[in-house]
Amino acid sequence: MKRIALLSVLAAIILTSCESSQDESAQVAAASTLASTAIETATATAAPPSPTPTVTPTVAPPSPTPTVTPTVAPVIDPQNAGQVRELVKLGRGTAESVAISPDGETLAVAGSAGVWLYELNTLDLIGLLEWHTSWVHSVAWSPDGRTLASGSVDGTVWLWDVTTGEELAVLEGHSGSCCRAWVNSVAWSPDGRMLASAGGTDNTVRLWGLPHN
Repeated sequence: MKRIALLSVLAAIILTSCESSQDESAQVAAASTLASTAIETATATAAPPSPTPTVTPTVAPPSPTPTVTPTVAPVIDPQNAGQVRELVKLGRGTAESVAISPDGETLAVAGSAGVWLYELNTLDLIGLLEWHTSWVHSVAWSPDGRTLASGSVDGTVWLWDVTTGEELAVLEGHSGSCCRAWVNSVAWSPDGRMLASAGGTDNTVRLWGLPHN
C-alpha cells in the first residue's frame, strides 16, 4: 500500500510538470499511463491474504474394553487333597450315582426319579432322563461325551443321546431267578468300543459292544 501511494504522488508531480510544457496533452497521457502501470504493478506484487488456519478437533480414543479373566478352580492333586471342601449340595429324590462328562460341562445324577442333567459351571438344570421303570443305580459317560449309559433296578441298561435326550438303545440281559436283576454299575472302556454292566442279583458282569466283522 505504501508503494501505491508513492507512485500516485510521483504521477501527480509528473502531471504538474507537464502542465507547463508545450506538448501538454501528450505529457498528460504519458503520466496517466505511468500512474496506471504503477498501480497495476503494485497490486500484482502485493502479498496475498494469509489463509485461515484449519483447526482439527482432537478426538479422544475410545477406552479399551476391560478383559475379564474367568476364575478357574485348581486341579485336585495329592498335594492339595486335604484342602477339598463341599462347594454345593444338590438333591432331587434319592441320589445313587454321579458322573461328570469328559469335557467337564455336564453333571449326570442317577436316582429314584431317573437321571438328572445339570450344567456343571452354573448348576442350571438341563433336564431329566426318566424312561427307566425303576430307580437308576449307575451312570457313565462314553469317552467322547456323546453317549450316556444308565443302569437301573429294572434290569436294563439304557444308552442316551445327551444332546437331544433321546433313547438310543435298551440293553436287556441281566436276570435273576424270578425276575430281572438289578444293574448296579456301568462303565465304558477307554476307547469307547465296549460297555460293561454289573448285575446285583444275577452275580454277573455283562460286556456290550458292536459285533466284529
